[in-house]
Amino acid sequence: MKVVFANDVAAKYGWTPSREFVAADIADTSKLHFEFEIQSVLLLGTVTDGEIRLVKNESDDWRFFLYHIFPLFDESQRIVGATLTAADVTAQREAENRLHQQTEFIEGVLNAIPDPIYVKDREHRWIYGNQAFSKVLGKKLSDYKNKSNDDVLPYETSMIIKAYDTDAFQSSVPVEMEETLSFTDGHYFTSLSKRTHFQFQDGRKVLVAVLRDISERKKLESELQMSRSKQYEAARLATLGEAAGGIAHEINNPLNVILGIAELIKATVEKKGMIEKEKLFDYCDRLVKYSMRISKIIKGLRSISRDASQDPFVDVHLQVLVDETIEFCHQQFVNRSIELKVKNFSEPVIITGRYAQVSQIILNLVNNAKDAVEGLPTPQIFIETLIEDDTGVIRVWDSGPGISVEIEPKLMNPFFTTKPVGKGTGLGLSISKTIALDHKGTLILNRKISNSCFELRIPLVQNSKKSTAA
Repeated sequence: MKVVFANDVAAKYGWTPSREFVAADIADTSKLHFEFEIQSVLLLGTVTDGEIRLVKNESDDWRFFLYHIFPLFDESQRIVGATLTAADVTAQREAENRLHQQTEFIEGVLNAIPDPIYVKDREHRWIYGNQAFSKVLGKKLSDYKNKSNDDVLPYETSMIIKAYDTDAFQSSVPVEMEETLSFTDGHYFTSLSKRTHFQFQDGRKVLVAVLRDISERKKLESELQMSRSKQYEAARLATLGEAAGGIAHEINNPLNVILGIAELIKATVEKKGMIEKEKLFDYCDRLVKYSMRISKIIKGLRSISRDASQDPFVDVHLQVLVDETIEFCHQQFVNRSIELKVKNFSEPVIITGRYAQVSQIILNLVNNAKDAVEGLPTPQIFIETLIEDDTGVIRVWDSGPGISVEIEPKLMNPFFTTKPVGKGTGLGLSISKTIALDHKGTLILNRKISNSCFELRIPLVQNSKKSTAA
């Protein structure tokens, strides 16, 4: 085990000619390892190789070597020695270690992100998916890495994702969208996704997708919508209940007039055998007039009594809407000696919305005003329609005591009411504000007009804006 030849690098570790190999300036474990390997080569005559870390002493850095040991033969093919060659791969191993640490760090960061993330190549094969994405798929990364959509997902879901990914590959900006995907185990995943791509220096393109799970949010939104629908239904029925008492009067009065005219016509014919043409025309005009009044009342009743939350948006003439809504409850004001003053804009005020829902807002505001002035010496309610800043505006105010500053912040809160117990649900203004927001509008208390003035604003339709500007 004496060293016969050693180059300058080997000499640094104490391997010099005529010196025992085990006398090298390296750690004992390395000596034993090399001694075992060399003895094996000398005995068996086979080549061996491997990798080892060498250090001269505790203060030195470790060096990594790839080594080969092969036998030396004489003319008669007897083994007379062994040759050891080693290549210093320390720089390579350190680079690999740094890369491994960086990879571990990046994967650790990506796996710590709760949002599902995946990376794909141009052939729509997954290159990477973090733990959140693997959880969505219900698979390990090794189960879908280098596989395409079709290998992992149901056909329809595969086609949807492929279409989204293709758009992102072709787009110069990140692509965002809301999507709901189904999987083979039957579960659904709703996300707000963002996809983008980047290109390496060698021309390769990859796509990165981040999926924000909004399944729970969508569920809560659905539940909130159901709750709103129930609240709207309760408020609508409550408003209908308040108005129901006056409906009989609203219809009975014109009905009595119609019956009176019919009896008058009958009596005239029985007495004279005929009726003058002018009087007949007059009677007919009055019959038509009061029949139309009943028709308007019934139309208003049908609008307010049905659920219009799913109705399509249509053009709504605000002046007509106000007139028909007031017609529905006109007799209530007459019975209570409340003066109702309506001021309409000189030009048509046309918005886009759900007729019955906007009518619900007006009826809620008018009923609140009625309750505020009932019993006052000179009860008055004012309604005005106008156009301001490309917006249709309806204002309702009254001659009552107004609304105090203290309760103003609570006015639009659900179930808040200043009315006596058993009168009102506290939902009218809350639901009205929600309907206004659904129409991209607002409902506010406008103190510049009056301490009791509620102002509804809804954007005009486009052609109405043009005609107004002209």
